[in-house]
Amino acid sequence: MRALKLIPIFGFPFFAWSAPVKDIRQLTLIHQHGSQVQIVEMPYAHLEPNSSYTLVHPDTSLNPAKHKQKWSGQFFKSILTKAKINPPSNSEITIVGSDDYLAQIDFGDVVQFSPLLATHKDDRKIEWREGGASTIFPVHLHPNSLWFQKAHWWVWTVSAVFVGRPSPILSVKKGTITKPFDLSQELGARTKTSNVLNPEGHRKNIAIKGEVKVSYWNLSDFLKTRGVAPSQEIIVETYNGRSEVLKASDSHELVFLWNGQSIPPSLGGPIQVCVPMKALRCLYFVRSLNIQ
Repeated sequence: MRALKLIPIFGFPFFAWSAPVKDIRQLTLIHQHGSQVQIVEMPYAHLEPNSSYTLVHPDTSLNPAKHKQKWSGQFFKSILTKAKINPPSNSEITIVGSDDYLAQIDFGDVVQFSPLLATHKDDRKIEWREGGASTIFPVHLHPNSLWFQKAHWWVWTVSAVFVGRPSPILSVKKGTITKPFDLSQELGARTKTSNVLNPEGHRKNIAIKGEVKVSYWNLSDFLKTRGVAPSQEIIVETYNGRSEVLKASDSHELVFLWNGQSIPPSLGGPIQVCVPMKALRCLYFVRSLNIQ
């Protein structure tokens, strides 16, 4: 079981994440709606608790005495309903924390098991350092469900929820102008075979490991040919609230397909910004580039 800690995910000097976001102000929902990627942002201040479970958290390091605790928040199903998202039961639901840790389940699990997005514990707000907001599964109501009895399914510091597999739409910002690019429709991408890594987490679907055929652009070349060449820096912004500064002079790759298929959020998609090594080292869940 992982612990909350303030260290970079990658220990490489050329490409290390900053510490996870300390003040998670909103939940971002990402959903493919027809040909469009629907993004709904819900401030946590507006997600007042209206439901609760009283149970023993399965991670005994958080609750050594195994006391029952009251977890209050809103059901994921009701949050999706508010956002007018009602996908098929087999749609992938990927719950992502600010530290990139994730859990991938199906929408049918959301309906059957009624997981809770908890913002309060024992009637007190769960602060970031305590893991709030947290995914809570009602293990006491489903004692025979082996999946959710284990704490590694319980995502902390939830900041994004992906519904299905959104298209790789990249927003590029420069000054007051923002341009969206559907990378699956852009011409000129390169391909190569590379080893890939996945974000830490747990999934119902088996993660891809080893070598895959990746489709990518050199990041600087992609921007130059579209008239938005960076002068010094590129700020990479992710759906789960992170913001990373890259030097425009460094070599990075904009990756959007594995084996000819869009990268699912459960594997860090739909877009990644990677360092071109034998095994790709990537920033996951990329939403936009801010050109400086």
